[in-house]
Amino acid sequence: MVELALFKRRNFTVSVVALSLGMMAFFGINVVFPLWLQIDLGYTATWAGLASAPVGVLAFLMAPVIGANIQRLELRAVVTFAFIVFAVTSFWFASFDSSASFGTLVLPRFVMGIGIACFFIPLNQMYLSGLNADQVASASAWPTSVARWPRASPPRPR
Repeated sequence: MVELALFKRRNFTVSVVALSLGMMAFFGINVVFPLWLQIDLGYTATWAGLASAPVGVLAFLMAPVIGANIQRLELRAVVTFAFIVFAVTSFWFASFDSSASFGTLVLPRFVMGIGIACFFIPLNQMYLSGLNADQVASASAWPTSVARWPRASPPRPR
């Protein structure tokens, strides 16, 4: 059963909304960037993947650090920092033209990895905080479902 009463909790509501907006932006970049590389710059799928992959390096390295220190951190500040990293790297991407080198394209993807670790881990902690044990299963389903809604829209006809 879906518990709509969870949305009465401010932490839960704000966290789910932030997670949805952040995932929409993050996955938008993850779709558009490799397509731009392939369509406009002539990259193969392999090279577009290699240019996109560095986003995982810092996320992989930072996630254990964030997780180990989650009780010591001000989670709202960490999530705000993540949104700032996403915004800065997005504007950084927007400054590129078709003459950008592979190294130039990879660097913002690498930096974006910091934002990923500072985004997903704290938000998951935030929306689950203060819940009773019997509410955790229902609460865990909401962010996943809501975050998929923007990606579930039907394609526009050409």
